[in-house]
Amino acid sequence: MSGQRMLNELAAHYQIAPATLSNWNRQFQERAAEIFRQGPSDSERQVGDIDPLYMIDVVDDYIHIYNTLRPHASLGELTPNAVCQQQSTVRAA
Repeated sequence: MSGQRMLNELAAHYQIAPATLSNWNRQFQERAAEIFRQGPSDSERQVGDIDPLYMIDVVDDYIHIYNTLRPHASLGELTPNAVCQQQSTVRAA
């Protein structure tokens, strides 16, 4: 299953545009450490009509799919989690 297809399915599930989900994911990845260290500012507590906690929940689902379900061509059609497990097994041996 392609990454774009999974992105579209997740966006449909939450009834948001795929581009919005990609944007939220990018913003979260860029600012995650800062957000968790400082917490949201007053202006960030509510982005338009969208609750930031809802955005985090959606991005969390996306990250889970990206790392555990979506095969990556650059990883030999494995998921990032599968590659990590293989590397852990090799190191332990």
